[in-house]
Amino acid sequence: MSVLLPYIKRKIHFIFDLIYKRVILIGRIFKLNLYLMWPKTLYIEITNLCNANCRMCPRHDLNRQEEHMDTNLYKKIIDEASAWFYKPKIHLVFLGEPLLHPDFIKLVIYAKSKGLVVSTISNGYAMNNEYAQALIESGLDEITFSLDSLSKKIYEQIRIGLDFDIVQKNIHNLLRLKKELNSKTPEVQISMVIQDLNRHEKDDFIKYWIDKVKGVYFQYEFKDFEDGGRRKINNNINKIISERRKSCYYLDEMMVIYSSGQVTVCPADDFAEMLVGDSKLEKLLDIWRGDKYKNLRRKHMEGEYKRIKKCANCDYWRGYNVTKEEVEIGKRKLIKDANELCENYRLKK
Repeated sequence: MSVLLPYIKRKIHFIFDLIYKRVILIGRIFKLNLYLMWPKTLYIEITNLCNANCRMCPRHDLNRQEEHMDTNLYKKIIDEASAWFYKPKIHLVFLGEPLLHPDFIKLVIYAKSKGLVVSTISNGYAMNNEYAQALIESGLDEITFSLDSLSKKIYEQIRIGLDFDIVQKNIHNLLRLKKELNSKTPEVQISMVIQDLNRHEKDDFIKYWIDKVKGVYFQYEFKDFEDGGRRKINNNINKIISERRKSCYYLDEMMVIYSSGQVTVCPADDFAEMLVGDSKLEKLLDIWRGDKYKNLRRKHMEGEYKRIKKCANCDYWRGYNVTKEEVEIGKRKLIKDANELCENYRLKK
C-alpha cells in the first residue's frame, strides 16, 4: 500500500485539477463567484533581501521593510497548508533572493516533512558547493536559475552586482553534484527575462541549456505604470485592443505571503497595494474565503476592473491561455508552452 500511495495521491490531484478547471470555467462563463476552496499555489516571501540590483526589477522601489520571514511564522503557514485536503505547491520566493535566508535549507526540509512540493527561484550567486549539496539533500523539488544571458558583458549589465563566471560555475556544480549523488531533484530550470539587451540571444540560450536542464524559460519584460497594473513592454497593441478582457485566474488559484506575514492576492503586487489579510493574525483559509478576496473576485467577474487600480490596465490576466506546439531549434525537437507572459521549452520525449 505504501508503494501505491504516491500514485494514488497524484491521481487524486489530477482529477481534482480537472474538476477545478471545469468549475472555474463555468464561473467565468456565467459570471459566478466560484473559486477553489484552497489556493493551488502559495508564494512565500521568506526574505525580501537581495544581493543584486537587476535593471528590470521592481525591487528598486521597495516600500516595505527589508527582513527575513520569522521561522515560527513560516512554520505556522506550512502547518496550515499541509493540513488542507488539496496540498498547494509552495514557491519559496517573491521579491528577494531566497538563498540569503540563513535557514533556507531548514525551511525546505520542514515543508518537505509535511508532504509538500517545494520550489524556488534564485540568481545562484550564493550557492557554493556546500550549499548546492545541501539543496540536493534537502529534498527541494525544483529550482529555477535566473541567468538572462550567455555573455558575461550583457549578464552583468542586467544582473548588476553579480559575477557571471561565479554564477555559471555554481549552476554547473549543482548539475554535476546531482549526477554524482544520483539525485533526480531538484529539477533545474534556467530562465531569461527577454529585453532589448538580450533578445538576440534567445535561440543560442536554448541551444546551450536545453540538454543540461529540465526546461528553458523566458519571461517578457514588464513594467508597473502609474495608471494601474503591470504591463508587458513592447506589447502588440493591436492584439491588446482586440482581445476581450477576462477575469484574472490569479484570484482563483494563488496567494502571496510577504516576509512580514501580510497577504496579497497577486504576484504583480510587490508594493502591498492589495492586502487582504495578515497570516500572523488569521488563518490562511479564512483570508482566502474572506470578504476582501470575494469582493475582488466579484469585481472581476462583473468586469469592473477599472475600479481596482492595480488591475485596471494589467496584462497578467493574459496568462490564462497556454498554447503548446512542437518546434525545432538547433536540430533539436522541442515542446514549446507559451502564453502572453512567458514561454517554456523542453526536449520532446
